[in-house]
Amino acid sequence: MKKYLMIGFVAAVAFSSCSKHDFETMSQEEIVKAEYDAKFIAEFGQPAKNQTWGFGSGTRAFTRASDYLKSKYTLPTFRGKSDITKPTMPTNYYTTQAEVKDNVTYCKDKDWNSWEESGAVVYVDAKNAFVNDKKNQTIYVVGDVVFNNPSGQTGIFYVVTKGSSLKIKGFGQYQGILLAEGASLDITEYNSWENGVTIDGGQVYMDERSTINATNLTFKNGAQVLVSDKATISANNLYLDGSQGSTGNVTLWNEGTLDINDILQGSNENTYIYNAVGKTIEAGSLDLINNGDLLVNDGTVTITNEISLHNSSAEIVNNADMECGSFSQAAGAKMFNVGNMSVTGLTYLDNSNSGWQNEGQWTCGSFEITGTDKGANNVFNNCHLTVNGEFYLNRGSFILDSNAGVECESFKIDDTSGFYLGNKSVLDISGTLTTEIINPEYGFFAYGDEYAVVKANGIETTTEDPESINYYGNLLVAINPHISQYTAQPSVKFTKDGQNIATIPSSPCSPGYEGEDDYTPNYQGRIMAEDLTVQTNSDWDFNDVVFDWAIKDGKAYIKLLAAGGTLPIRIGGTRNDNSSEPAGSVEIHNNVNGLGGYMKNCGVGDPVPVKEFVLDDHTYTNAKNILITVYKGGSWVEIEAEQGQPAAKFNCKVGTKWCDEYVNITRVYPDFTTWVANPSVDWTQGDGSTSVLTDGDLTNNQ
Repeated sequence: MKKYLMIGFVAAVAFSSCSKHDFETMSQEEIVKAEYDAKFIAEFGQPAKNQTWGFGSGTRAFTRASDYLKSKYTLPTFRGKSDITKPTMPTNYYTTQAEVKDNVTYCKDKDWNSWEESGAVVYVDAKNAFVNDKKNQTIYVVGDVVFNNPSGQTGIFYVVTKGSSLKIKGFGQYQGILLAEGASLDITEYNSWENGVTIDGGQVYMDERSTINATNLTFKNGAQVLVSDKATISANNLYLDGSQGSTGNVTLWNEGTLDINDILQGSNENTYIYNAVGKTIEAGSLDLINNGDLLVNDGTVTITNEISLHNSSAEIVNNADMECGSFSQAAGAKMFNVGNMSVTGLTYLDNSNSGWQNEGQWTCGSFEITGTDKGANNVFNNCHLTVNGEFYLNRGSFILDSNAGVECESFKIDDTSGFYLGNKSVLDISGTLTTEIINPEYGFFAYGDEYAVVKANGIETTTEDPESINYYGNLLVAINPHISQYTAQPSVKFTKDGQNIATIPSSPCSPGYEGEDDYTPNYQGRIMAEDLTVQTNSDWDFNDVVFDWAIKDGKAYIKLLAAGGTLPIRIGGTRNDNSSEPAGSVEIHNNVNGLGGYMKNCGVGDPVPVKEFVLDDHTYTNAKNILITVYKGGSWVEIEAEQGQPAAKFNCKVGTKWCDEYVNITRVYPDFTTWVANPSVDWTQGDGSTSVLTDGDLTNNQ
């Protein structure tokens, strides 16, 4: 969706007066969308920047079947943004040249050390100044100032005023710094400490568009760092040193940019890094060494080389986008991914206490689970893992959740490993499965009531034992050709025997499995939409079109459930312009058998049977791109759901009830507004149990 909500126009469509000039550069379609967006924000608030309306890569519209997991393993627990306290920008300092002039002694002679009043010192355009005798004072910098070797200072708080610059050669410890808007700090030259510049127990506040340039920079012993919007820290190496947590957490809160050429490291207990939505961290390597270290990412983290996690409670939580050259996790560290994780090389999980949980998209070159004794066991893939090379289950266990999937080029499992599959989960091996299993305690276990699939292009064994691989539970083994020696429970089926009893739809979390020639849709989600016409708070019922969807082989299978609007609405097709109906689309009111007329299956009039049809006008790859258009204001206007923007449609679980006509969705689902601002909330819980409903609410809805 284009960002139509321009300054001034939002106020106009909120129905203050406006002139023709406000609209003359916008098409009718743009005006319709802009008016809807403004009303949406007024009703539900501004959507979160990572709100994908149920269409995102981490979307899972499925019910988890994890009874087996609950009995055998416990899902790891993870921390999050709420565990990190954001430093607060102080307001008791003067941050502009005018404020300093009005409130602090201000001179332009060159006797720098004489300007003192109430513990404050002012430096103006000072070149090669010396401040070794200053202690426990505030120093204001106006203009371009250079301090030489201030190594004897303690308790100094620097304020670099708006647009000013400060260069310090030989930066001391125990410093506090406030960089006002557009200010800069250069600490690339140091001569007092071999390891560079250390901020020991102090505070660093960076306002908008401020910069810090450093060589080796350390935040230590409870230091608090706030990097505001469009501010940047550039350094060769950046270290967070908690020193065993003796003086409190070290916190780095980034709402700007961290540009680290080489090492970004957290060590010695309780160092916290938060990267905000839409913000960036780049580094050569990322290393979280000790207990309590935490990185929470809501933006973009790019690590050129390795991400390495050590020791218990060294933890990463990725809610957005992260990439690295390789990833290793050991000694009880934790990794929680609900966004997109891309590892060029190896993902390596070691140690039985390591907790790894993927709720989003994880892609890597190769994948290995190992460890001493029983190996790594707290490894849960609850969405989609793609391995472009070998998946090696060397020692331990891997739990694949219901409706989740693993795709890999090759797969190897040793004799002390178990691979566990939930309902309708898929392990899809494009090449060969290699097994070393002879112990009946290990192998492939399907723990659900519905069939899971293990698929490979052949199997080989490295042992001569006749019981060379073991299968248990409701498992379909689609491996051709298969070796003749194996152990399998009666519930296990083999495609080579003609028992192709599982068909699993593809989804953002699974590659799916095609088990039958005649496809019967197993619907993957439910879309509810508004026709962009909202006048009162009762109009927000999102029932103008409701349908279930499934996508297979480029076709979109549609089960039309409700048509609550009165405007013409079409599903599917291809748009050439906005003046004509999209070619190949279906008009929901009139062109579906038995569903002619308006406001059907939404509490108005008698319910009618639902109808199913197939869209094959072009190649469909995801539900978001199933075109929905409404004829409004003389144009065919697309109903959209762009990330972070007001939406007129959303995707949810099959079986979620929709609202009757004139019933605001927040009356039926009180958490809907909360979900708009926080995508992690499950707004579909309760189905109105905490709402006051009118007679007939939801009576006709599935």
